[in-house]
Amino acid sequence: MEIDDQQYFSQQIIMKDLSEIQAIYGDKGFAYANIVPRPVMNNETEVMDLVFQITQGEVVSIGEIKISGNTKTRDKVIRREIKLIEGELFNETKKRESIANLNRLGFFKTVDLQPLTDSGESNVMDLNVQVEETSTGTLNLGVGFGGFQGFAVQGSMNQTNLFGQGKNIGFSVNWSENVNRLFNLNYTDPYFLDTKWSFGFDLYQSLRILPDFREQRIGGSIRLGRLLTDFWRTSVRYRFDSTDLIFPPNAY
Repeated sequence: MEIDDQQYFSQQIIMKDLSEIQAIYGDKGFAYANIVPRPVMNNETEVMDLVFQITQGEVVSIGEIKISGNTKTRDKVIRREIKLIEGELFNETKKRESIANLNRLGFFKTVDLQPLTDSGESNVMDLNVQVEETSTGTLNLGVGFGGFQGFAVQGSMNQTNLFGQGKNIGFSVNWSENVNRLFNLNYTDPYFLDTKWSFGFDLYQSLRILPDFREQRIGGSIRLGRLLTDFWRTSVRYRFDSTDLIFPPNAY
């Protein structure tokens, strides 16, 4: 707890301590634990005692976990981020981590884990994962003209929730009439074949037009990774590249 007997009253610190106490009881299955801070003022010393009154309630197990609000994102994409497991004891920390995992995806405006009505047993809690989806695609396009580079086009497209499966695909182009031409395609599946392994690839083709020669490159890479924790992932990458120099620069 952050509060001590030498501090001035702070509503913010009290709320943090309430959250910590709620997690301590919630991690032991007391999903309905009720913690009420009760101040007791001593007018003579002008010191306030603070008593936390705790009603722990019953130990609760997780019943059915339902999902609602997702019109595009598939249920499995949401479920794999939820740490609570049906049939196990309720765990407040896992509930908070589940909400954080879903928010970190960037697919949703809001995420909430709501207890549903009693499923017939007072020690069993059904949960509803309520989400509100947001746009997961971006598109940028720009055109221009310069005396040196000539006509030029720049653009990019990215979708972080491809077909609602949580996969990422992106494409970019940087093309100019007299200087360079670059095309890039990338793809990532963070849960390849519904496992903790990730798979992805990058493909690109570029052309640089220089005064004495042209440099033409084509290549790409293959990526394979493994999820270790919510915040750590290890990966390896194999890259291949082929470069051709063409003389004179206007030779085709």
